[in-house]
Amino acid sequence: MAVTARFYVRKVTEERQAGTSDKTGHVELSASIKGEENRSWAKYTPAGNITLSTVNADALEWFADRMGRDVALMFDDVPATI
Repeated sequence: MAVTARFYVRKVTEERQAGTSDKTGHVELSASIKGEENRSWAKYTPAGNITLSTVNADALEWFADRMGRDVALMFDDVPATI
């Protein structure tokens, strides 16, 4: 069984390192308990905060485009490798 959790994108920060054109960033997510649509869901979804760091500019932009909006995370088993 997989577990799905609703989190909202609370904060996205972007940084640039001296001497490189690489963009790095940090994303902060919080459990989504706001709004009438999440009232029943909030009783069952995992609560907490998630902090991510990325050097993937496309991923950073994806989160920035969803600032303040809910996103879904699915937690599931990773298949064993041979």
